[in-house]
Amino acid sequence: MTRKFHVTLIVLLVLIISASVCCFTSCSDTNKRTNIDPQIDPNEDILSYYPPKPEDTNLKLWIGDVFTKEELDNSGMAFIPRPDIWGLNGYYLDTDYEPVMMEYSLFKGQEFPREPDTYAYYEMSYFASNRELIERIQFNDPKITLYGLTINSTREEVDARLLELGFEIVYFDRVENVYNPETGESELVHNYLNVGQYKKDYTRVSFKADYVSISAGKPSDEIIIY
Repeated sequence: MTRKFHVTLIVLLVLIISASVCCFTSCSDTNKRTNIDPQIDPNEDILSYYPPKPEDTNLKLWIGDVFTKEELDNSGMAFIPRPDIWGLNGYYLDTDYEPVMMEYSLFKGQEFPREPDTYAYYEMSYFASNRELIERIQFNDPKITLYGLTINSTREEVDARLLELGFEIVYFDRVENVYNPETGESELVHNYLNVGQYKKDYTRVSFKADYVSISAGKPSDEIIIY
């Protein structure tokens, strides 16, 4: 009887440990798109407009990842408010970075948490009741790779890689009023500049001198390139 009890106890312990490991693996999985219940998430089709995370990207989280309010509260990510923008919205700072306290120009004498000099943060968007998804990611940490590129990659390297992946360069049309000595009149001249903005389907990528960002959204959304 004692031997059977011991065997049963060992089996139960093994089952408990296995369940704990599975739970930890599931909870720590950065592919939060599996955290979807079609019964309560009627906007599940929105996720089809967010590209899968590429293998040559080492961001912890990815655009289109979905979180409940409780998951965000317990994620360890600091919420960085934007008190100078309508609605006091903000973003979540990656857990690898500590926020710093700074004063906003519109709120003299008041300090708010801000991202440090080196950072990565996630901007959230409403997905469904009690759930939000990552709509945009911005970072300037040179250790982070996006499509195998970093913030220190040259414009030539960025162009070559993103064009290889099917992205288009979004040229900035700078119109200038230039005097033509032959006609004696001023003419509007279009100067198309490559300012580090790219698009593919509903995905937008920016490689700037001081940050890199990626965002996406459903077709009915007006996608702003930062």
